[in-house]
Amino acid sequence: MTIIIKPHHLLDVFKLYNRGVYPLTPDLNYEHDFYLIGNLILDGKVDMVSLTIHSDDICKPCKHNKTGICMDSLEIDSFDKKEEYNRFIDKNLLQQFQLEEDLSYDLDKLLNLMTRKLSLELISEVWCYNSKEDNELRFVNTLNGIEKYIQSKTKDCRSE
Repeated sequence: MTIIIKPHHLLDVFKLYNRGVYPLTPDLNYEHDFYLIGNLILDGKVDMVSLTIHSDDICKPCKHNKTGICMDSLEIDSFDKKEEYNRFIDKNLLQQFQLEEDLSYDLDKLLNLMTRKLSLELISEVWCYNSKEDNELRFVNTLNGIEKYIQSKTKDCRSE
């Protein structure tokens, strides 16, 4: 199965996975499909991803998604709309990982690339408005979540 996903959404799935949040549950405040897409990924049902900085498969049903644009507000420095902030983050992630928007990537290969390139410095540069402590937690949980997922898939293959 192929999904369209924002890079930060993909990383957030693994950040939460490492924190023990699995299976993911619906967010009734937003009504988006983060739980659905996240569970598909973590259940091994996604093999290809197409990365985007625009509305993705998670955003489609969200109550703040109006014609593909997130209308949710946000108060982070110069950003007052979540759409602007998320595009800033996702553009930076694509650049840091040297990936291209709208190309399809094999999920396992993409995750291996991300684990090689992921660093506290990368996280701190992309999430430059977060505190040092928040970025340290984001880095550790994301990296460990990806590695935990990769290890679980390796175990599944050996038991078949």
